[in-house]
Parts: sequence; structure tokens; C-alpha cells
Amino acid sequence: MFGWVIKNFVRLHGFRRGQTMTEYVMVLVTIAIAAVVAYQSFGTSISADVTAIAGDL
Repeated sequence: MFGWVIKNFVRLHGFRRGQTMTEYVMVLVTIAIAAVVAYQSFGTSISADVTAIAGDL
């Protein structure tokens, strides 16, 4: 089923390897930036929570 979908997608839209690779890189960069922002925002509270849990154990 999925093979048929992929084959027809490639046939209809062409295989644009460079464009696809660029899109993957853009998604990865966006995820990396979001992870850094989340870590900076919640890093200290998560660290405190982990330290508290470790102390309870």
C-alpha cells in the first residue's frame, strides 16, 4: 500500500533529493532551536526536581 503511494508521489512530483534534504535540515534545526529554548526555560526547575527525586531515593 505505502509503496504504491510513494511510487505515484515520486512519479507525479518528481524526485527532488536536494529539496527534500534541505527540508529535513530545516526541520532538524527548528527542533534543535526549540529544544534549546525549552531547556533554557525549564532547565533549572527540571534540575531541581531531579535533585529532589534523587534525594528522596
